[in-house]
Amino acid sequence: MNNTESQPFLVRFMKNPLMLIAAILAGIYVGFVAPEWSKRIAPLGLAYLHLLQLAILPLIVVSLITTLGSSDSSQKHRISFLRVILIALLFLLAVSALSLALSLVFQPGRGLSESSRITLGKTLFHADQTGMKQNIMETKPSILSRFIPSEIFGFWNHGHGFQLIILAILFGLSLRRIGKEHRTHILHGTSSLFKAFFSMAEWITILLPVALFVFVSGQVSELGFPIILALGKLLIVLGTISAIIFVLSAILISISLAVNPGRVIWALGEAIVIGFGTQSAVYAAPAIIRGLTKKLGAERNATTFTVSLGVVVFRFSLAILFAISIVFAAQLYEIPLHAGSIFLGILLVVGASLLNVGNLSMMGLASLSLVFSPLGLPSSPILILLMVSYPLLTPLTAVVEVMAIAATASAAAGKQPVITEGRE
Repeated sequence: MNNTESQPFLVRFMKNPLMLIAAILAGIYVGFVAPEWSKRIAPLGLAYLHLLQLAILPLIVVSLITTLGSSDSSQKHRISFLRVILIALLFLLAVSALSLALSLVFQPGRGLSESSRITLGKTLFHADQTGMKQNIMETKPSILSRFIPSEIFGFWNHGHGFQLIILAILFGLSLRRIGKEHRTHILHGTSSLFKAFFSMAEWITILLPVALFVFVSGQVSELGFPIILALGKLLIVLGTISAIIFVLSAILISISLAVNPGRVIWALGEAIVIGFGTQSAVYAAPAIIRGLTKKLGAERNATTFTVSLGVVVFRFSLAILFAISIVFAAQLYEIPLHAGSIFLGILLVVGASLLNVGNLSMMGLASLSLVFSPLGLPSSPILILLMVSYPLLTPLTAVVEVMAIAATASAAAGKQPVITEGRE
């Protein structure tokens, strides 16, 4: 399940990380200086993401089926499957604990200026009056919806992707129980589908710089400098924590695959930029797989399976947001956090992250109340602030999620064995 053909020059040029970064920076600039124009072209960016979903989501499903179905039912493969799950859970727990611990050190909810508190208060009042919790980031239907469907995989965006993931896993495992001849035919088909959808995603991403420009400018146009300044410390803390986890993930990948950390960042550069621009690791899945396998030499099948499972099951980005939000809310409302509540908070963050399997949108933030209520924290105001600042927060956490998933995959897969012909 590998695209062994070299990419055409046009594809490589348009997906060059420098080109993608330039598109994002241009989008940020235009979003601030021409917000009304940016809002008008925003549906183009959303339409592109819907188009990309048409390739990536089936790609994830067929990769799970093919990898599990092609493995036999021996104890070796059963342990390998459980090993992936265990490593991913440990990584999610570690990221949640580290994020909460670092938040306690950097104190995002302390030392806010009076003007920041006033701005936050006005934002909450405006959101309550306009029903922002229901309307934020909703877009009007456009003529593009007639040509680029957005609801074929709409259940993913509403947090119901877990059912399809379970179906794919069960179907893949069930293939081991049928006759070899029938299994071979089915796996040949799913392997061909994987290659086709991978190729489809490759060609769709030719337009990625333009799409990132449009999408980012539309997101930035919804914001203003007052709310950015009011949430300045929260953004700084989030950026610092994200940078620390990013570096640790790069080091773990370098150790697992025996490569230089700088080479890790270079190999995953495209995936990092895609995650930042689209605010989701899901859209970066093909780039993560390609970077780990073709550029860093990770074992192909285990890497493909782990990345495909990880981008929809193990939501590192939500874990980071929830962990920081616990400390932010507790300090903002002067509610003490004891050792017991901190430990409970880590477990709640992990649980809430896992509950958002397949959720590709900001609707995952709604589960914040599941974390806050047992800790006695007010969830509604913080939820509104997270929704308002969503375009600012999620690019950073998406980058960390890309690296955390890559670290999980590299630890689970290891290096591709070198086969030497003619030697015993």
